[in-house]
Amino acid sequence: MGRYIGWVADVVPRYPRVIDIGSTGVSSVDVTVDPPAVNVSSAFVHYAEAHIEQVLGSGFTIPFSSNNVTAKDLMIDETFYRTQVFKDDEKSATMREQIDARIKALLSGDAAMITTSGDQLYQSGAMGTIFSTTEDYHPVFGMGDVREFIVDSSQIEAESDARQ
Repeated sequence: MGRYIGWVADVVPRYPRVIDIGSTGVSSVDVTVDPPAVNVSSAFVHYAEAHIEQVLGSGFTIPFSSNNVTAKDLMIDETFYRTQVFKDDEKSATMREQIDARIKALLSGDAAMITTSGDQLYQSGAMGTIFSTTEDYHPVFGMGDVREFIVDSSQIEAESDARQ
């Protein structure tokens, strides 16, 4: 099982034809069975998740939350793509184009990530820059002696004015 999706819980229900690729509960490769069973989570899911984190990490904070439906959806499709890439070149190319188009739309802001509750997730910095209410004042704390730390007098004056 990966960090976000599972082979049996997520990939197989959407793409049932992948059930014969491997088995779960096997560490790496079990050569005692014929044919050898592959831990598909290690072989496909882990790398598909890493790829989606890699390409979306430039625009979104990673790791993704466990309720990020859009990221999970992309990871399931990416996992399936990786299982099929050498089986049918034409279908694989089409699926790669679809996944890449969805990623591009997310990164360009043309599409939004959605959570299980239906909330939209915005790109890092998409809502504007982060600011601090004390960014225009000298910091109170520093590297020196604690007894010498004092609040900026203009900050004290601004807070006093705001209360009046």
